[in-house]
Amino acid sequence: MILDLSQLSDTTRMILEVIGYIGSGVCVASFAMTSVKKLRIINGIGAVISTIYALLIWALPIALMNLIIAVLDFYQLYKMRKFSDAFELLPASVGGAYFKWFVDRYSEELATFDESMTFADAQHVLYYVRANEVAGILAYDVKEAGRVDVRIDYVIPKYRDFELGKYFFDVHNSFFKEAGIHEFVTKTTNPIHEIYLKRIGFKYQQSGEWVKRI
Repeated sequence: MILDLSQLSDTTRMILEVIGYIGSGVCVASFAMTSVKKLRIINGIGAVISTIYALLIWALPIALMNLIIAVLDFYQLYKMRKFSDAFELLPASVGGAYFKWFVDRYSEELATFDESMTFADAQHVLYYVRANEVAGILAYDVKEAGRVDVRIDYVIPKYRDFELGKYFFDVHNSFFKEAGIHEFVTKTTNPIHEIYLKRIGFKYQQSGEWVKRI
C-alpha cells in the first residue's frame, strides 16, 4: 500500500521522518565501529530500517539501494562465520623486519598493555592469524607444568569482536591442550582489557590476577 503523505496527519508524518532519521543515524554510527563484524551488523540493521522507510514513502530507488546494502552486509557476516575455522597461531620472528614494523605500527596501543614493552622477551611470541591476515600478538611464558603467564594478548582494532580470544581460550580448542597447557594467568590495569578478559571467561582473583582454566 502506497502512503499518500499529503493525507497523513502531522504526527504520522513526524513518525515516518523519525524512522528515516533512525535508519540513517544507525548506518552512520556503524562507521564508528572498530570491529568489522560490528560494523556489518549495525550497518545492516540501519539499511533494513532505511529500506522500510523508503518503501513507506514509495522512494523505490532509495529502497533498492538500502536493500542491496543490507543483503551485502549480512552476506559478508555469513562469510565471516565460515572463516571462523581459519584461525591460526604462528611463531613470530622477533628479530624480523615484519615484527619490528608491527610493533612500531601499534606501539602506542601495545604500551597500554605492556608499558615497558618487554613482551618480545617472552618464551613464546606468536601471531594471531585470521583469514590469512595477521590479527595480533600473543606472548606468554610457561612458568610451571600446565600454567602460562600471558605477557600480552593484543588484537588489532579491525578484529576486536572477541572471536579470536573465544576461539583460542575456549575449552574446546585443542591448540593449547596439545601443548599440555590448562591454565592462563595475566594481570592488567587497563579497563578495556578487563572487559575483554571477562568476555572470554577469565576470572578475577583476590591476588589481582586474572585466571582462565581450560
